[in-house]
Amino acid sequence: MTNTALVRPIAWVIGGAAAMTLVGCSTDPIGDAFEKGAEKAAEKAIEGASGGDVDLDSEGGTIKIEGEDGEGMELNVGEDVEVPGSFPSDLPLPDGELMSSTVVDTGFMLQYRVDSDDAADSLVSDLKGSEFDETSAADLGGISSTTLSSDAYNVTVGFLADDEEPMLSYIVTPVESE
Repeated sequence: MTNTALVRPIAWVIGGAAAMTLVGCSTDPIGDAFEKGAEKAAEKAIEGASGGDVDLDSEGGTIKIEGEDGEGMELNVGEDVEVPGSFPSDLPLPDGELMSSTVVDTGFMLQYRVDSDDAADSLVSDLKGSEFDETSAADLGGISSTTLSSDAYNVTVGFLADDEEPMLSYIVTPVESE
């Protein structure tokens, strides 16, 4: 994968998140018209920068991007975020409030607000109990990461301690066949 191939999805996410923030919500007809205009302008700006097709939904908190080669990305943020329907049903889910979900081609990243690092420890334990082997782990005092693998998936469980809002990230990618 080239640097351009890595930079474009990152630019898409940042640009899309910024657009969602700028567009905001409105309850009046003039504000609604402005919101739709801003949403379309943001879509065109991101499409121009990324070379992909972009669809922003400021009310639903969804950003969908399809690249020229058919690769895709979908980011969902805000209230009522759900685990993507294409997420592997055989994998455990952590306890916590799902804050965002990202699907890039066949990979997933779920971000949860959790009560403590117990949620990350429990998820890692559940994964180990279902044929995953731990391949690496790091604990930097408030930031931890555990990587596990199985025959089908590579998984990283990350935890960021914060007194007010601890966060857990759950990254799942399929194992590439040789």
